Amino acid sequence: MAKKTLVGEKLGMTQVWDDANNVVPVTVLRVAPARVVQIRTPEKDGYSAVQVTYGHRDARKLTKPLAGHYAKGGVDPGVRLVELRVEDTSPYEVGQELAADIFDAGDLIDVTAVSKGKGFAGVMKRHNFKGQPASHGAHRVHRMPGSIGQCATPSRVFKGVKMAGRMGGTKVTTLNLEIVKADPEQQIVLVRGAVPGPKGVFMVYPHTSNWDFPIGVLFRQGAGLQAQWMGKASLFRGPLGPLMRALGGIAIDRSAAQGLTAAIIDTYRRRESLWLAITPEGTRSKVEYLKSGFYRIAVGANVPCGLAFIDYATRRIGVDTYVTFTGDEAHDLATLREYYANKRGRHPALEGTIAFR
Repeated sequence: MAKKTLVGEKLGMTQVWDDANNVVPVTVLRVAPARVVQIRTPEKDGYSAVQVTYGHRDARKLTKPLAGHYAKGGVDPGVRLVELRVEDTSPYEVGQELAADIFDAGDLIDVTAVSKGKGFAGVMKRHNFKGQPASHGAHRVHRMPGSIGQCATPSRVFKGVKMAGRMGGTKVTTLNLEIVKADPEQQIVLVRGAVPGPKGVFMVYPHTSNWDFPIGVLFRQGAGLQAQWMGKASLFRGPLGPLMRALGGIAIDRSAAQGLTAAIIDTYRRRESLWLAITPEGTRSKVEYLKSGFYRIAVGANVPCGLAFIDYATRRIGVDTYVTFTGDEAHDLATLREYYANKRGRHPALEGTIAFR
């Protein structure tokens, strides 16, 4: 789940040049300051989220319930209300203003938006079918789907068969896009690559790190460790479920009422042999941050914690040190900084002192 989130509007695409004079395609997002209207907590609402608004709207045109909602939080009415799911709501408070400065160049984000609507599309456009033969004997069926089922047995069409239908206009998330530049003064964020949707679509982009699966499998296979990884329960549904479990996966209900961190701690407590492997965020390019959620899990579950590393200087990857955190944040941070002091990322000049995020 996201550590920090924001709402923006897609303005279009352009290109910029990096320090090596390479062309970088970027999407321009307008990120107006968002004001926190309400905070959702697991204890009261069953999930963690921050409700924000942005822009300005004439208070005379609001319905009385909506006007009362804004008045309760002491926030000026905005264009619309958006709920942003976050892992921890403690850094937020009602009336707080969130701007583009919460992101830095080099951060990886997920972008969620409604994709472009394509209308009613055939199977060749919608599902990339190759079509029917164009040789002799094919009579005006070149773009037809072909057979969609059997005859008397089972005398029906199975659910989920790929056919023509409405295409696009659905919620889509693009993962791990890099922020090239964040300018809070101009309310602009430049994101490398394309993001879903047409111009003007409102988007939510949470800061994320979707490396549980590949890192878990990497340490399990490449490093020869009996590693397990945790992922959202939806990954384990359907035919891929047995494969995910065979690769060491443990399903976690991210919508659990007690919260994500509590659900993971409960999983650790029910498995005596499970250890926690952590690594500073962004080791593919620099060693700088350690996600505080992992630290809270290690302390709450009272499990030994393996310190994982990806060292570009020595071309090594693995887990060679195990610690048990004391709960004293200053002492534990000192231990982590000492261990990672000689580990190098891809760009040593960008490295900083490890801190909890």
